[in-house]
Amino acid sequence: MDVSLEAYRIIVRSVARRSDIAALCGVNRAFRNAAERALYNTLTVSDQDPRLCATLTASPRIASLVIALTVQVRRRHDDEDEDEEEASESDDGSGVPQRSAADSSERNSRSSMSGGASDSQKLDAYWSSVAGALRNAARLRHLTIDIADPADSANAWVLDGCVFQLRTFHCDFDWDHALLAFLATQTELHDLSLRDYREIEENPDAAAPIGDDVPPAATDNQNAAQTDKLHALHAPTTEPTRHTLEQLIPLDTNDTTTSQPTPSLPALATLECTFSEAAVALVPARPISRLKTCFSRSDPAGKRAELIALLGALRLSAVPLRALDIADASYTESGAMELLHRVVHTQAASRELRYLGTLVLPIGGRKRLHFYGLLMRLRLLRCIEVDVSAWKPPPSSSPAFRALAAELRLYCPDVDTVVFVHEFERTVVSTGDTGVLRIDEDASPELFWREI
Repeated sequence: MDVSLEAYRIIVRSVARRSDIAALCGVNRAFRNAAERALYNTLTVSDQDPRLCATLTASPRIASLVIALTVQVRRRHDDEDEDEEEASESDDGSGVPQRSAADSSERNSRSSMSGGASDSQKLDAYWSSVAGALRNAARLRHLTIDIADPADSANAWVLDGCVFQLRTFHCDFDWDHALLAFLATQTELHDLSLRDYREIEENPDAAAPIGDDVPPAATDNQNAAQTDKLHALHAPTTEPTRHTLEQLIPLDTNDTTTSQPTPSLPALATLECTFSEAAVALVPARPISRLKTCFSRSDPAGKRAELIALLGALRLSAVPLRALDIADASYTESGAMELLHRVVHTQAASRELRYLGTLVLPIGGRKRLHFYGLLMRLRLLRCIEVDVSAWKPPPSSSPAFRALAAELRLYCPDVDTVVFVHEFERTVVSTGDTGVLRIDEDASPELFWREI
């Protein structure tokens, strides 16, 4: 009796252990097709065991089955550990060196001749294998690059020649020409997370442009001028000539057959970046509705300049903002009030806003009333994250958190979730399905800005 392909898929989905799924591959051809799709759908490759990555490189058929891939580099450079060890060996508390310079030189020479070169060669081979696997993974939709040591981040060249169209991309690579060239080809990318951002210095030695898909400049003069103005807020007074992001990933593809400019990354809706400058560069003309970033500067004047630039970029976004999460190294009441005030008075950032964080909940009664008054103008707000680290004593019990959340909901009754932050520990108070405030210990507040 013939069994339908859907029946094979249902059987495979009911198998929990990967070893059992692998065993099904040997039953017959129909089972192998269904089992392989389940077995290779989501994979993690690592430099600690590169055999799986080598398999994907050697077998384009198997690589084409991969939909979600995580590339891990777990090796950490030993330089810091050796320096610490050398410091401990050279100082017994009296400041008298315990090892001679000759001993240190001999040890370093042995290290570089043995383990160092071998590790470097292994990692180079691993990256070459990753490049081959990515070129074979034509159906890849979700890619995570997870690099433990930033010293290994300058390897975006592995993305050269890839034909897949990603939906989500978590990237620990350096922000360089190779990464920019890859992003310029991604027309379906919906969710982007960046660890690095920098303005790209002009490279006169480059033999060719980044790629045929990257036009030299934008033709939307208004947006380009606004973007240059926003970048000018961050540019040092004495720097070499740099390329702005929009010269490398332009807003306009210069397609003269259409009346409207077509932006690169046209589907980008969710952006997470550790530098606000990246948001300033990427938000204009793109449908970004969820943004998580952080201040790059620590001084109040610098933060103010960053905030003005960021809100200016949000005014140029293709869609209103739904979630805004701005982190800071140190939260202050005055800084939070300025942030809230500017967000409220920026229509593009306020009229559809559902999530806002992180703000400092004022301690004083009048200031807190002013805080609530500004929140009342965010009529669609559903979730807010507030820092209470400065409170003495800080709220710590369930009744205290619920009382503060209830006070906030007197003025903003549509807010159903409040996240309290104390020394970077989060406590979630929500109404849930019952409408009664309670502590939600199972919640994942770090994902609220994505899900709301």
